[in-house]
Amino acid sequence: MPLLRFPILVILLVSSAPAFARQVRIDIETALALADKKEYVSAVGILAPCLKATSPTKYSNLEDCLFHGDKITEKAVRPLASRYEKETNYGRTGVQFQNWPGVARYLEMGLDPRLGYYGGTIYEHEFLRHLRDLFPNSKYRDVYEYKLLERGENDMASGQQWVDALKSYRSQYPNGRYFINATSDLANAYDDLWEILRPNSQHEHHEYFSVGDQETDTQRSEQYRALALDLYEELTRYDQAPDPYQLSLLQDARQRHKTLNDRKPSHSFYILND
Repeated sequence: MPLLRFPILVILLVSSAPAFARQVRIDIETALALADKKEYVSAVGILAPCLKATSPTKYSNLEDCLFHGDKITEKAVRPLASRYEKETNYGRTGVQFQNWPGVARYLEMGLDPRLGYYGGTIYEHEFLRHLRDLFPNSKYRDVYEYKLLERGENDMASGQQWVDALKSYRSQYPNGRYFINATSDLANAYDDLWEILRPNSQHEHHEYFSVGDQETDTQRSEQYRALALDLYEELTRYDQAPDPYQLSLLQDARQRHKTLNDRKPSHSFYILND
């Protein structure tokens, strides 16, 4: 009889392994259901433990948890600024945004939503940053590579870095989920550069983008205009888009392709931030 104990023990350990694996799985489905009902605090609360994971194997579905955590949190924090302004009369009651009860739960979860200088809520994409750190070759890499791009603005050096990053994204992810967004960003950046550097430009930021020679600036402006037109035309060839926002980008591109072709300034700047 003692000889039977070891095989029985092995059988018990093997059969218990799947049960253990299920115990370390985050309930993403419930979080998504709660988010659909706009119960964002509860939804994010389910996924927040993933922010503290130090190993990619901490949870069996950690990669998906971090991806969906970002999507839900982005929706959750978007209305916080307007709610805060309404409830505190734009902070005149003396309650600072970071001390406001509406944001307290998110801070406790390890998030850091902040008020934007021009209004709105700033979300630092903590979920995506952690996803990038733990899963450098993630199936969601095309998402975080776009969303974590550092936007360039207000001078040529910064703007050029952004342009180069957008070109790199388009090259690396021709089928990426944010290819349309990156293409629209790049087209608008080139469009802005044309408007700032075009002949007889009186734009207040001209000196921050100019090389100091009008003839060279004119040549550059025409090159930027041609690049913008090519990208807008590329976007017009799309018949559909994955979501309403991307569809609006396609519609804007069609309209802007016509007006830029007629050399009409857009006065809608993407590469500037006053």
